[in-house]
Amino acid sequence: MNHLYKTTNKKLRKVMFSVFNGKCFYSGQPVQEDGFEIDHVVPRI
Repeated sequence: MNHLYKTTNKKLRKVMFSVFNGKCFYSGQPVQEDGFEIDHVVPRI
């Protein structure tokens, strides 16, 4: 199964921001909701 997730999708960005509590996954530093990068999304099945 091949899924393509657009990292510019506003709903996806809002969920990712919420899941990581507004912090960078790698550094743990706070990020701005409208200014962070999503490198890739790997869904759990």
